[in-house]
Amino acid sequence: METPSGIVKLTALVDSGAEINLINQVLYKQYGIQPVLDLDLLRAKFLDDNKLTLYVAYRARVTTSDASDVILGIEQVLYGAVFVGYNLVLGYPWLEAANPLVN
Repeated sequence: METPSGIVKLTALVDSGAEINLINQVLYKQYGIQPVLDLDLLRAKFLDDNKLTLYVAYRARVTTSDASDVILGIEQVLYGAVFVGYNLVLGYPWLEAANPLVN
């Protein structure tokens, strides 16, 4: 991902059921990513009804490669949230824009 601190390599979960893209909230300070919108603590909900607080929205260029090693660089809105396991969750908006070959 391109950040004001330079290009950083992050781990991402591609989730076709996610209606938004997420970035781990702790990364914005670490890499100097500037929010484009303060969400005033909106909430998202998982299928099992657990809730996730969304803090701010960021716009960033996400560069990935698919199963055929096709490199894609797409600007996306990412919503800041606290979660574990991945740095990013790339949801339907990213899938629609990237149309990657997923293995």
